[in-house]
Amino acid sequence: MIRFTPEQVGKLNDSVRTAEDALRWASENLHPKVAKASSFGAEDAVIMDIMMKINPEFRLFTLDTGRRMDSGPCLDFNRLCIKLD
Repeated sequence: MIRFTPEQVGKLNDSVRTAEDALRWASENLHPKVAKASSFGAEDAVIMDIMMKINPEFRLFTLDTGRRMDSGPCLDFNRLCIKLD
């Protein structure tokens, strides 16, 4: 487990202003030891898009929420999923 000093946290807080900044930092400093959980909600889709633009090798995993999208238009999520070893 990585531990940060208060000084490191302060410096990081000063340098991270956007989601892109945070994800870029995570890619440069924590990859591949960090992964994004997703239930394929709207917010997840936006964050995953940003992640893949920064580093296509970012790790993702899905959450089975038990919620089904049987009515209305729906994406084929099986095409979007990446199998992790």
